[in-house]
Amino acid sequence: MVAEGKSAFFSAFIFFLLLPPSCLALIKIRPAVVPADLPAIKECRLTAFPDPNKILEAGRSFVNCEKLMRGDGRHVCVVATEGGRGGPIVGTADVDVGPAVPVVGNVFVREDRRGRGIGRSLMEGIEALVSERGGGRPTALALEVDTQNTAAVALYESMGFETRGLNGFLSGLSDVTSWSLLVEMEKKLD
Repeated sequence: MVAEGKSAFFSAFIFFLLLPPSCLALIKIRPAVVPADLPAIKECRLTAFPDPNKILEAGRSFVNCEKLMRGDGRHVCVVATEGGRGGPIVGTADVDVGPAVPVVGNVFVREDRRGRGIGRSLMEGIEALVSERGGGRPTALALEVDTQNTAAVALYESMGFETRGLNGFLSGLSDVTSWSLLVEMEKKLD
């Protein structure tokens, strides 16, 4: 029995040693520093979502710069940095805390960093942020996600988000303009 325990320990230890350093990096969630973080946010989002039509390269696209730059406290961007506070931005998410039910948008994780819990950490960071804001704790958190983004839908469902409905829109983000469906989701907060 002891030999089996040692064997399992050594197997786990060897697995740990074989992990690439990027899997072991510390991920820190923090509010974006505007305007200093905007170039890194844009780069992260462009890297997270390859855009063959270059639609998203416009100066103010993809970051909601005009909303973040207002500094009104209503529109907040949260970033995930790798290696601690000063590391590169590897994930981003925006939240509009103005409505009674705050709305999450623009959740992006760099393609080469997915599957490491960064999206979950961003969402947990947003939940903490909306819970700590003045004016009373919101009772729910809302978002929309493309129905084809099955990994994101699965993540949100695993975090307690439930489908409220579907919403259609024309998408120019693929090589051909197409009709896309968004899942409207909401999570009740404790």
